[in-house]
Amino acid sequence: MSRTSSSEYPRARSRSATFTLTKVEPLPARSVADVATGLTLELYDQDGEWSSLPDFDSLTPNRVEQVSSIDLAAGGRDEFFGLRFRGYIDVPETGVYTFLVTSDDGSRLLIDGTTVVDNDGIHGARQRTGFIALASGKHELSLVFFQGAGGVALEVLLEGPGFEAQEIPTDMLFRRRP
Repeated sequence: MSRTSSSEYPRARSRSATFTLTKVEPLPARSVADVATGLTLELYDQDGEWSSLPDFDSLTPNRVEQVSSIDLAAGGRDEFFGLRFRGYIDVPETGVYTFLVTSDDGSRLLIDGTTVVDNDGIHGARQRTGFIALASGKHELSLVFFQGAGGVALEVLLEGPGFEAQEIPTDMLFRRRP
């Protein structure tokens, strides 16, 4: 039995990788009084010229109503409109939450003013994912969406500590009373 020296087989080399990990503090919950279940929905007409999300704050909605969930049917149209859902999401425990937003055309989801998912532009149905650390309690939610011509889709799923991705349960959504 012969022994081979280590010089006969050069040492295997592997790639090195460096990672920087940053501990993120969860966004604190908001103290919100006088709320009701559901969200406030603003519907905007558009002339077919939008190729990206407009500044909804600079526009006047054609209709404002209260809805129980994020639902594309609330728009009542197939083409050339914009929607803004506003309210609060009440998360059950502190942790990292995943939001999965599918839209055709553009959408953007903000939690406590932070963009979590940006899926802007003219495109077919596609899903984008974002993560955010949240303390248990209520957090401001804003979802903006616009529809040009052609296919239409809007779906928001939530995954969090102890539960798989699902539509946001209606008992987690709140709005300020008018």
